[in-house]
Amino acid sequence: SYIVSAGDERFSVPVPESEMRETAYFSDAVFVGDSITTGIDLYSTLTNASVVASTGINLETFLTAAPVRNKNGEKVSIPEPVKEINAKKIYLMLGTNGLDWMSVDQMIEKYQEIFDKLKKDNPKAIFYIQSIPPITKDKEKKADQMSVKKIGEFNSQLLKLAEKNKAYYVDVFSAIVSEDGYLSKDISTDGVHFNASVYTKWIEYVRRHTSRYE
Repeated sequence: SYIVSAGDERFSVPVPESEMRETAYFSDAVFVGDSITTGIDLYSTLTNASVVASTGINLETFLTAAPVRNKNGEKVSIPEPVKEINAKKIYLMLGTNGLDWMSVDQMIEKYQEIFDKLKKDNPKAIFYIQSIPPITKDKEKKADQMSVKKIGEFNSQLLKLAEKNKAYYVDVFSAIVSEDGYLSKDISTDGVHFNASVYTKWIEYVRRHTSRYE
């Protein structure tokens, strides 16, 4: 489906496949998230993009915890350095850390609050909302509420959230998931996180799924 905003820009949900962007496209982008997103820095997957992310951050603590530093070296919440960067594109991936103890409705409610804050701070930025990745079958068996079914439900709601807020939705899940619907244990480090090869797939997918209007 397509939505036409006040500025007559079309938002396709999800973003369809396009020609692969040069990495220069991301020189004014910031990737925001939890420990999964920190891997973009760790594995130097997209060196010209900014990364503002923190291990353990979740949808409930995103706006209140102070796990990162601003330009003055002070510990602050994630939105502050994101605003300082003044990025033109914000890639958001959040939700995995809430799967085991929050309902999908609670997660979406918090996600909307986070989006509203980031949008208010960065009114000229375009937003790419990324689906959260799958987990391994073994991780699902050991978890209380974490499951690929719940991930699917959350991602479906994220797509609707993106549509409602005129943001682009990028289905990273589909780039990473194996044929059985899970994260392959061969590429996972702990059932949730994954190795450098997956980050390469992730970023290549993102590079092939950008708005043709930007």
